[in-house]
Amino acid sequence: MKLSNYPITRQFIVIFTSLSALILMIATIFALVLTLLNEKHRFIHESTLEAQFIADTVLSPLAFFDSKGAEEILKAVKNQHSVIQVSVYDSNHQLFSEINPLKRSEPASFNAENGFINNTWLTRDAEYRIILPIKHGKEVLGYLYLIKSASGIIESLNNLIIPLGIFSITLIIFVILVSHKLGDYMLHPILSLAQSANLVADKRDFSLRVTYEGKNEIARLYDAFNLMLSETQTLTEDLEKRVEVRTHQLQNSLDSLKQAQNQLIESEKMAALGNLVGGVAHEVNTPLGNAVTGSSIITRESAAIQKGLNEGTLTRSEMEKKLDVILQSSQLLFKSVTQAAELIKSFKQISIDQSTNDLRDFDLKEYLYEIVQTFHNKLKHIPIDVEIISPEHISIYSYPGVFAQLFNNLIANAILHAFEKDMENAKITITLELLENTIHLLFHDNGKGVNPSIKDKIFEPFVTTKRNAGGTGLGLSIVYNLVTQKLGGTISVHSEIPNGTTFEIHLPYLERKIV
Repeated sequence: MKLSNYPITRQFIVIFTSLSALILMIATIFALVLTLLNEKHRFIHESTLEAQFIADTVLSPLAFFDSKGAEEILKAVKNQHSVIQVSVYDSNHQLFSEINPLKRSEPASFNAENGFINNTWLTRDAEYRIILPIKHGKEVLGYLYLIKSASGIIESLNNLIIPLGIFSITLIIFVILVSHKLGDYMLHPILSLAQSANLVADKRDFSLRVTYEGKNEIARLYDAFNLMLSETQTLTEDLEKRVEVRTHQLQNSLDSLKQAQNQLIESEKMAALGNLVGGVAHEVNTPLGNAVTGSSIITRESAAIQKGLNEGTLTRSEMEKKLDVILQSSQLLFKSVTQAAELIKSFKQISIDQSTNDLRDFDLKEYLYEIVQTFHNKLKHIPIDVEIISPEHISIYSYPGVFAQLFNNLIANAILHAFEKDMENAKITITLELLENTIHLLFHDNGKGVNPSIKDKIFEPFVTTKRNAGGTGLGLSIVYNLVTQKLGGTISVHSEIPNGTTFEIHLPYLERKIV
C-alpha cells in the first residue's frame, strides 16, 4: 500500500522516523568502520613495538649464544595470550630458540613483508606475522619471527555493537514518540482544516468558517479557505438562480424539440405513406389498364356476335373464333382485377398499420413480402432484386405498422445511398431467424458501403451524405428509435467499402396471442 494512502499524521511519523533511522544507521556504520580501522592500526602499531622490544631483549643471549637465556625471555613473552608463535633465528637462518606449541612451520623467506596472514583481519581466526632482523649496530645477528592472534579486533567490534544497538533502539523509540507529539502539534491545524473541508463537501454548507490564532503560513491558509468559502457561497447562490432559469428555458426547449421531433417523425411517416400511395397507384395502373382492355374486347366481340345473330350471318367458325377471344379476354380481365385487388389489399393493410400502430398477430415473412411489393415500382428502376430468407413462417404478436415503417426506411435508405442507377446485380437480402426468445434480422445490401466518416454516427439525426439528393438524415434515426424504444431491441451496422452494408437487428420474440 502506498504511503500517500495513509493519514498525514502517520506519514509524518513514518518519514521523520525513517530519516532519523537512516541518519542513525549511517552514523553507526561510520563509527563502526572508524573504530575497526583505529583498532587495526593500534594492533599493528602495538605488535610492531612488541616485536622490536623482544628483538632488543634477545640481542644479548643471541650475541653470546645463550639459547637458554633466550628461551627464558621467549617464555615470558608467550604468557601473553595473543602470541601464537615466537622464534629466534641466527644470521644463518638456523633456529636459535622458539616457543611454538602449535608446531607452526618456519617462514619461507626472511625477506617477507610483515602483515596479516592470507590478508584476513576481520575474523576471530585472523593472525598477524612479523619478521624482524635483530641488529647490533649495522650487523645483523639474527631474525625474530612473531605470529600474534588478531581476534581482539573483531572482539572490540562485538563489544561496541551491543551498546550501539541498545542506544539506537532507544533513540528510535524516542524519535517515534517525539515525532508523534510533534506531528500532533504541527499537523493539528491542517487536519482540522481538512475536516472542515470534508464537512463542507458532505453537507454543501458554504456558510461554514474556520478560525486560527497566529500569523504564520497556516493562518494565511485559513484566511484563503474562508475567502474561498465566501466566494463559493456567493457563486452557488447565483448559480442556483441561473440553473433555475436555465432549467425552465431548457424544459421549454425540450418540449419544443419533442414536438418538432414528433412532427418530423409524422412527416417521415406521411412521406412513407405518400411513397406507398404513389408506388401502389403506379402498380395498380398496369393491371387496371389490362382489365379495361380486356373488358372492351369482350364488349366488342359480344356486340359482333349479337349483330351476326340478328342478321343471320354468323357462321359456326366465326362464333367459335369470337368465343375464344372472349374467353382469353375474360381470363386476362380476371387476372388483372385479382392482381389489382391484391395490391390494394396490401396497400390498405400496410397503410392502416402505419396509421394506427396497433398490436396484432401477423406472419412476419408474409408481411415483409407485402412491404417489398409496395416498393416494386422503385426497385425496378435500378433494378434491385430483393430476397427474403426465412427457414419457417414466424408468427408474432407485435406492431405491424412499426415493422412497415422500419423496413420502408431501410429499403428507401438502400435505394438512395447504396446503389447507383443501372448497377448490375444489385440485391437486397433480408434474413429472418428465430433463436430461442429472440428474432434475429439481417438486412444486407451489396451496394457501395458506408463512408467511414459517418459510420459511427449513422443513427444520429440529420446525418446524411445525400442532403442535396433528397436525404433528410432522419430515416436511420427513426429506424434506431423504432427498434430500441418501440420494439425493445438492438440494432448495429456493419459495412466495408465496397462490399455493402448489413444492419443486424435483435428483437424480443412474443408468443402468438391466443384469443
